[in-house]
Amino acid sequence: MLSSQFSQLKNDLNLSGQGEGGFTVDAKTGVKPSSGIMVSAPTGEEQVPKEELTTSRLEAYAGNIDTSTPYHYFGGWNPGEGADISLDSSRRIMPSPSVKKQYGENVARADSMTSALDMGIANQQEAVFRLDDFSTPRTGIKREDINR
Repeated sequence: MLSSQFSQLKNDLNLSGQGEGGFTVDAKTGVKPSSGIMVSAPTGEEQVPKEELTTSRLEAYAGNIDTSTPYHYFGGWNPGEGADISLDSSRRIMPSPSVKKQYGENVARADSMTSALDMGIANQQEAVFRLDDFSTPRTGIKREDINR
């Protein structure tokens, strides 16, 4: 990623606004994906108070993500309401081409959502993130029940 991109990622978090904000980006190329379902890795999530978040902190976190594995991305989320910013390494879940070919687009999307939710539960995540409609389907796990 280019150093100049980290300023935009910080802006994407909507730190000065009242609502939510976030980003998902390939930590190697800086490309933002527009489809798939993002699931945070089971370890390495970092909670950062808004006032402590800097572009250099974003850059340092992104530099520690293992980019040798396909479908791994750098994510950041501002849940709003005064909560800390979450930084994580995420995996992108895509519909299976074989399921899509055999059963169609809707079944392939449902199959990938099931896989993403199962992975989210295994990784102790409250939710997963759909890039196509910016929704956050819940896993059923509550923040206070997560062992970090």
